[in-house]
Order: sequence, then C-alpha cells, then structure tokens
Amino acid sequence: MSRLRVSHFRAYLYAAVLTFSIGLTLPAEATQPGAGTVLTWINAERRRDGQPSVGAGSDIRQVAARHSASMADAGRAYKLPDLRGVRQQLGLAVLTQFEARAMTLEEAWGAARRSREHRAALLDAYDEVGVGVVYRDGYVYVTWLLGRRAG
Repeated sequence: MSRLRVSHFRAYLYAAVLTFSIGLTLPAEATQPGAGTVLTWINAERRRDGQPSVGAGSDIRQVAARHSASMADAGRAYKLPDLRGVRQQLGLAVLTQFEARAMTLEEAWGAARRSREHRAALLDAYDEVGVGVVYRDGYVYVTWLLGRRAG
C-alpha cells in the first residue's frame, strides 16, 4: 500500500472512531422520546375519547421538569409533596399529577393508560399540561401535571 493510501486510510479510520465515540456520548434525551411525545400521546388519547386537546403551559411544564429531575436524583418516583401549594402558585383551579419511574417512556405511558384513575384524569376537563421527562441510569422519570384554570 502506498504511503498516501495508508494516510487516507488512517484519516478515515480516525473519522470513523471519532464519529462512533461522539455517538456514544450523546445524552439520552437526544435519542429518546421526551415531553413532546407524551403530550402527543395525551392529546391523541383525548381525541379518541372526543375530548379537546390540552395545551402545554410553560409554568406547569417547568414544575413537571423539576419534579422529574428531583425523582431522578432520588432514584425513585414520588408524588409532589405540596400539590395544593403548586396549584395555588400556578393559579389553577384544579391540578392532578402522574409520576413514574420506568425502563421506557412507553412503559410509563402504558401504566397510566391501564390505571382507571389516571386514564380518567387524562380525559377530564383540563386545559393545560406540563410534562417532564428525565433519563438517568437506565430509567426514565416522568411527571405530567394536568391543570384547569379558574373560571
């Protein structure tokens, strides 16, 4: 093999190794479904039941995202400790929540749909939703908050 060909081969090899190593360091959020996916699923479920879609509220989304991150830090799913306070802070008349730690986002979604209580909440008269999704250590931590404004 000529010297030029060896040099080109090395360049291709380095490029392939670099591309492969970059792929391994991508955060899970870049390759996994996230909050937008859950919002799409929620609205599809609502449409199937003849309910209007819910919009994504920025304040409620921030609360859900922080709670999912907090659950990931703790390594477990748990309810918001002060749902009433959060509801008042957000200026909502009603607020309900779903939280999960699962292996996949699809698994968490399936659990919510199979739960009579959570499915009923998905289809209730809410007008905004906030979804938080965090991937960590092989798990996905999911929070969604469904709220209804006063009036």
